[in-house]
Amino acid sequence: MAYIEKESFKHKLAKELLYKWLNDEDSNDEDLKSCIDWTWRKNQGVHLELKFHENDDVYYFENTTLNRGKILFVPDICIFHKGTPVHLIEVVNTNPVSTEKLKRITGFFEHHYLSVWEVSADDILSCDKGEIPSTLNSKLILEL
Repeated sequence: MAYIEKESFKHKLAKELLYKWLNDEDSNDEDLKSCIDWTWRKNQGVHLELKFHENDDVYYFENTTLNRGKILFVPDICIFHKGTPVHLIEVVNTNPVSTEKLKRITGFFEHHYLSVWEVSADDILSCDKGEIPSTLNSKLILEL
């Protein structure tokens, strides 16, 4: 099955706002750690809509134009640690992350550490003036 991109404007806006918060050079890491349930550092690398292909390697991940095979999945946001993806974040609007997508993620990262989180688009967009919230509901939906 080929990867098909479809998302609502609300989902896209929420995803881009969360990505902006995670990359905001002026924000304090503590601001973000207090509003989400997982820890990370900005220097780990935060990527928006990073495509994972069937020929990609978990430990030597590169975003090249080489033939990397078909796209398996595209998380909304991916956070790396030492060159390896460790957190995938899915912004959810009307539906949770599909079981098919979770199966593909599990198959790709089998025997490697990874956590997958859901964050509500409504929670993100309800923030006053788009500023980093004091709390943001996130749900761990997969941990390998």
